[in-house]
Order: sequence, then C-alpha cells, then structure tokens
Amino acid sequence: MANILTTDEASRVVMVDPTDEKLADILPQVDAYIREATGWDWVSDDPIRPEAKAAARLHLALIYDLGVMQPSQINILRSGLISSLSQLETIAVGLQAVQNVNKAMYSEDMKVYLESGMLGLNLLNYNRLSHASKYSVIENILTNRPSQGYTNMDDIQAALDTAVKVVMPS
Repeated sequence: MANILTTDEASRVVMVDPTDEKLADILPQVDAYIREATGWDWVSDDPIRPEAKAAARLHLALIYDLGVMQPSQINILRSGLISSLSQLETIAVGLQAVQNVNKAMYSEDMKVYLESGMLGLNLLNYNRLSHASKYSVIENILTNRPSQGYTNMDDIQAALDTAVKVVMPS
C-alpha cells in the first residue's frame, strides 16, 4: 500500500531501519490523520506534493517518539504541523475546485464553480459581460475542456480569458 512517505523517507525521519514494524504500522495512520485534517487524499496524487510529505514528516516525528521528547520539542513539532496542515488545507480547496470544474456537466454547475471564488480566478473582464455572454463563455469552457480535464487553476484562468476574448465586444 502506498503512503505519503515511503518507508525509506520515513525511516530517515525517525532514524530507524526501513523494515521497522512500528514504522510500517504508523505510516497509514499518518496518512489518515493528514487526509482527515485537510479533506484531501494526498496519497492519490502523483507525484505526492512536497507539502504533504513535509506534513507527514512532522506528524511522524511527533507520534513516533512522543514519549521521549521534551515538551519544547513537542511544541515546536506541533506548531510546524499546524502550519503545514493549514497550508495543505488551502491547497486542497484549490484542488477540489479544479476537480469540480472538471466534473461539471452543465452550464449552471460550471457557472457556480467559476464564480465561487474557490479558484481565485480573475473575473474582472468576465464580470463586465452580459448574462448571455457569460453563458457563452461558460459553454466555451465546457466545450473546450481537455479530455483529461484542466490540470490546475492557471489552465482554467487561461481558458476563461480566451473564452472572454471571443465574446467581449471590442
């Protein structure tokens, strides 16, 4: 089973042999904790984001040797973990928004996703359009969506900008 951290990566964090049984038992727990805290299954990403690996290293270090750490060490790791999880949660919101755009089948759904603010799109020119022109833009984005979907928010922004230029009066 794949994990955010490979056993080699994890063994270097806690300085044990990669075949350590405790390590093998903890890695799925680390993944589950990060998935629950952020709302995204980072293991399914290919490649796994470095931010997810950083959070996994912090959480692993915190739980593997909790009984032998000084309180100040625990506080430092917790602070780092909280920051990492907050960053991952923000990334997860963006990833989910891209996924929503890629799954949208109808203009109304696409309109909601594009205008929600979750993608952080620049909608200045889009918002200047009439209601009918906005739907033309949305249809253009749906029709011209790549077969594998948009890769990221930048791809969606580029598609939006292109579609707006097509319908925007000169």
